[in-house]
Amino acid sequence: FTGHPIQGWTPDFIPLVLEKGLDQNLHDEMVDIPDGAAVSMSQSLARNEGILTGISGGATVWAAVETAKKAPEGSVLVAMLPDTGERYLST
Repeated sequence: FTGHPIQGWTPDFIPLVLEKGLDQNLHDEMVDIPDGAAVSMSQSLARNEGILTGISGGATVWAAVETAKKAPEGSVLVAMLPDTGERYLST
């Protein structure tokens, strides 16, 4: 893992659920988020969909969209954004 610009997380933050999941090989793929993509997606979600989420939510949706592009037809994907919009109203 390398440093990241997601606000509220320290650059070396690895959630326990991710750490254990990696140890148990429970993932299919790790998706690297390019610089600026998470911010751009979170702004796009607010502007175009009325979804208020932060940078981590933008990163989640960006990864889901990129994954959907490669997924077989008929696949079902879920992207969760556990967030509230109140802190983003000023931006």
